[in-house]
Amino acid sequence: MISWGMIGTGDVTEQKSGPAFYTCEGSALYAVYNRTHGKALDYAKRHKVPVVHESIEALLSDPKVDAVYVATPPVTHKELALQVIASGKPLCLEKPMAMNRGECREIVEAAQKRNVPVYVTYYRRSMEKFKKIKELLDGGTIGKIGSVQVTQYQQLIAGAREGDIPWRVEPSVSGGGILVDMGSHVFDILDFLVGPIATISGKVTNYGGYYKAEDSAVAAFVFENGVLGAGTFNYNTDRWVDRIEIAGDKGRLIFSCFDNEPVEIFAGGREELLHFTPPEPVYSPFVKDMVGCLLSGDVKGYVETAVRPTELLDQLLATYHQ
Repeated sequence: MISWGMIGTGDVTEQKSGPAFYTCEGSALYAVYNRTHGKALDYAKRHKVPVVHESIEALLSDPKVDAVYVATPPVTHKELALQVIASGKPLCLEKPMAMNRGECREIVEAAQKRNVPVYVTYYRRSMEKFKKIKELLDGGTIGKIGSVQVTQYQQLIAGAREGDIPWRVEPSVSGGGILVDMGSHVFDILDFLVGPIATISGKVTNYGGYYKAEDSAVAAFVFENGVLGAGTFNYNTDRWVDRIEIAGDKGRLIFSCFDNEPVEIFAGGREELLHFTPPEPVYSPFVKDMVGCLLSGDVKGYVETAVRPTELLDQLLATYHQ
């Protein structure tokens, strides 16, 4: 059994992550901390968490806390990650890993030095849907992969038009906008399915002017294996579009990164649809895999692959932040 201490009790912990830590086999959510103590008490009462700590130091020194989940905004990730690593306890860190590549590398180096496993919540890698897509690609269903096309459109984030700016589009807190928040998931799952991306270039802008962060981007990227990729991201338009198309010399796969639409397979002159039921809570497969690694004595974690989306986004956003 892995008993978790959780730092932060924000929205992501209510349905997506928190319940996974206390419902997955071999896992228990034992303690929580929030800088606003009343919020921690409220969360613990509703989710039946036994212990509420009044400081991070108390949580980290609690001998009944085996591992720590940090569920706070990215601006806090490096400092909290280094504290957890210094305690010697395994760390699960919300994505994106940190504000920029430099902070990510500091976390990696500290973890390697202390031999502490670090996991980052790019949880789609553990989902049945994406494991099946990878199986199809690796099995040659669409032949040799030649290209990847990403389209991601969203309506303007709630509150922005009225001047109520969420922290997710405040670069000083989140490291960027929706491109960082959700685009990082896209680049991570492409890394998992196709391979690491070697180079990326493009243009990033804010044409809506509702907040400081970027609201649209185009990107061209090349995978280490030579596959070409392109993406269009617009977070201030009239509709939601979530589409990834991977094309090979024998067919195509079309699927969503965030939606629950069926996976479309075009190969051998026929079309097939694969339907998947999303896990509840959605973090469950990820937590199950992570706990399994910890119980088996893993000391590596998923930290190296988790750096790569931040590295790519740093490169793509470099000219915008100048």
